[in-house]
Amino acid sequence: DVEDTLRRIWAVKLEPPEDPPSEVQTACDVSQLYLDVRGLLRRHQVSVTLDPDTAHRELILSEDQRQVTRGYPQENLDASPKRFATSPCVLGREGFHSGRYYFEVDVGEGTAWDLGICFDSVQRHTNTEPQPRSGFWAIRLCARAGYVALTCPVTSLPLAEQPLAVGVFLDCEAGLVSFYNTATASHIFTFPKATFSDTLRPYFQVHQYSPLFLPPPDVVTDKQETV
Repeated sequence: DVEDTLRRIWAVKLEPPEDPPSEVQTACDVSQLYLDVRGLLRRHQVSVTLDPDTAHRELILSEDQRQVTRGYPQENLDASPKRFATSPCVLGREGFHSGRYYFEVDVGEGTAWDLGICFDSVQRHTNTEPQPRSGFWAIRLCARAGYVALTCPVTSLPLAEQPLAVGVFLDCEAGLVSFYNTATASHIFTFPKATFSDTLRPYFQVHQYSPLFLPPPDVVTDKQETV
């Protein structure tokens, strides 16, 4: 079971080696652990693109709808009811109803962003705190607080190193949303178990100098559908 396996992996604590042979063994263990986690996640990897109908007017999407940056307000956009009106947010085009999904987000060296999952029905025309009770499961990087999980109140995430790319894992039946540093396959945070009563979509908030990129996966499964 993927949920049980991931929980066992998160519980692993690598002790400092006592002698050189242990160092070699620990290095091998870490390498194997990385491959195990990476393999489990990649098994559920899907392709995610951005939905231009939901993008705030200050967000600029690339032609292939895989990159988003923040710029000047665009005046020629239609007044879509799907569009975020108050916060610089955009949703992924894909909708998730059941099963397990994994996608990766290249955050680079950006200094301010949100990323995660939200209900398709979240408020888009009022200022809403992006937290589970509002239908959001996301983590944030900001200059003031650093890395935080958007719980209520927020949960500080004292990461050992800055992730350049973040993996998002969703298990609809188990009610779990988890985040990983893709370079090390290290676990960043898992939200408390939830009940998902609506279609879920990838969620992103973008600030100045912090573009986000959705790289196409090496192997794409055929489990997702567009909304």
